[in-house]
Amino acid sequence: MRLRFYVLLGLALVFALALAAGVLRPRHTATQRTSSGCCSAARDLPATQLGSLILSGGAINVILSSDGVTAYACGPTQISVIDISTPGAPRLVSTFGSLDLGGNAISGCFQVGQSLVVPVNVQSAFVYDISNSRNLRSQSQFTPAFPFNGYVSFLGNVGWFTTDWFRYSQSNNLIFEQHGDFAAVDFTDPTHPAAVGNLSPDSSQPDASSNLSPRFSSLTIGGDTAYIFSTTATGGDTNGGQGAMQIINISNPAAPVAQGQILIPQATTMTGGAVQDNILLATGNTKSWRNPGTNPRNSQLNFQFTGVLTLSAMDVTDPHNPVLLSSRCSDVATWQANASVLVPLGNGFFALSAGPRRTTGSPSGPTRAAD
Repeated sequence: MRLRFYVLLGLALVFALALAAGVLRPRHTATQRTSSGCCSAARDLPATQLGSLILSGGAINVILSSDGVTAYACGPTQISVIDISTPGAPRLVSTFGSLDLGGNAISGCFQVGQSLVVPVNVQSAFVYDISNSRNLRSQSQFTPAFPFNGYVSFLGNVGWFTTDWFRYSQSNNLIFEQHGDFAAVDFTDPTHPAAVGNLSPDSSQPDASSNLSPRFSSLTIGGDTAYIFSTTATGGDTNGGQGAMQIINISNPAAPVAQGQILIPQATTMTGGAVQDNILLATGNTKSWRNPGTNPRNSQLNFQFTGVLTLSAMDVTDPHNPVLLSSRCSDVATWQANASVLVPLGNGFFALSAGPRRTTGSPSGPTRAAD
């Protein structure tokens, strides 16, 4: 994989998105809301490539060190430590973690304080000390409360893990169960990460609290709130639901509470988001997992998304009551896009990397096979 460095951002830019200014709509309670509309998408944002570097281990995402001259390219097989003091000539300093990751890192790296957290395979994660930016050290390995970790967002020292997984029959490759959890791990002591609590089903908010739909990612906002990007699809109906953003009170990490959800009619599933100037740009897809998980062109196992990218803009001036402003479908076919590749650039622009469809292979999220 060739890692490119740009003037605007130190990771690969696929295209840029510009939100239309628009007039904010009146506020309503954040429970069940739908809306239609449009936000503008700019195909080209001027960016000058300064340099590039070929990485044998690839990179799911890039973390910039606090020293300003070091970057960590986090791939499925290793963490590459890169000197970016001269942007036109980035230099590979070293690699780290290959024996730990073993090609199974699923979400890249997430930074908390002076540590990197790396989820690996179905039920393991590693923590590395980056206080010495060029000399990474292992701190701990832990098993989160729930397996099949998909994404991690942080509020202070607490990491919020989402999961997205399903069960399918090996006889016909049909998905018959979908699941998603939301659980907290405290990294105050990075050498001993501690499970704190998880979101439980709540009869007062049955839709926003249900764990019977995949939860693809989350973000934290306002000091006490998390948004979970999900879908209303359950069971074997992977593509019959609507995209959903669940609003969760996380002021008490031991007992998070669902407060409501927003539905996105243009999307079947929501996959990620990023905030800039009180505007949340959320990504989604017009489809979710292929079901049955067989590519009709070559009969190989393939559960990946088959739809196109959706974009939704929300006003989050009041984090507890986000307001859906506009939503649209793009013409970008993608198997998934999540928060790890959506970055605000300023002046209303976001950078988004969306992976193209693949013709073979397993889904982005973990699975469980069953007869």
